[in-house]
Amino acid sequence: MVLGCDVDEEPPKFPSNLRGVFTLSEGTPKVKISWEKSTSVDVSEYHIFKARGLEGAFDSLTNVASINTIYIDTNITWQEHFGYKIRAKDQSKNIGGFSDSVFIECYKPVGEWNFSEFDSLSICIDPITFNTPPSFQIKFGDTLTALGDTIGRMNFSESILDSTEWIGNGWMVYNYSTLELNENQEYEIVTENKLPEYYQIELINPDSGRIFFLSGSYESIYLNQSVKDCEGNLYFP
Repeated sequence: MVLGCDVDEEPPKFPSNLRGVFTLSEGTPKVKISWEKSTSVDVSEYHIFKARGLEGAFDSLTNVASINTIYIDTNITWQEHFGYKIRAKDQSKNIGGFSDSVFIECYKPVGEWNFSEFDSLSICIDPITFNTPPSFQIKFGDTLTALGDTIGRMNFSESILDSTEWIGNGWMVYNYSTLELNENQEYEIVTENKLPEYYQIELINPDSGRIFFLSGSYESIYLNQSVKDCEGNLYFP
């Protein structure tokens, strides 16, 4: 007499709410993906697939045990998009369908930014709050030794970047000092402060960040990202 047995041939439900984020906040570039577990009770593992680029094909990345709902990927490239999707496998070796895919861009405008036209001048964007320093200055001119020499200073207030468009704003006060002759025909340093100017900083592109002034009274100032943290360490050594 041969007794029949039930064979589980039903694939597990796919995981839901797959999401991901690129971060540099802890000094190591990484993509962190997370998901909600499959509602099937006999899932044994999840299969994670990855694509390079928005049009790239998905290939198997790794398998993780069913207790996991987070995976961290450090094998990434600066300014590249990576896609992820996952599926479940149950204890009867049935494989379910894929979740929705999620694409992550490996870029955030944090760390050190250099001013293109000013040697050795940089500012740091905080990796957690996305703010500039509380104040920073750009200086034009070096010395006041000859009649008519001028030193100008742009003094900027703090700006906090929007975490979607990477745009911030604040105020700039320009002052300058000029070496002039006074009424006694003696050299005298004369300093003048201009009215505050509203500025906007845009860092959506690491090669062409800029600060510009809405009044148009001053020329735009350009920056580029060094891909270093605020201590000068490369994010992608």
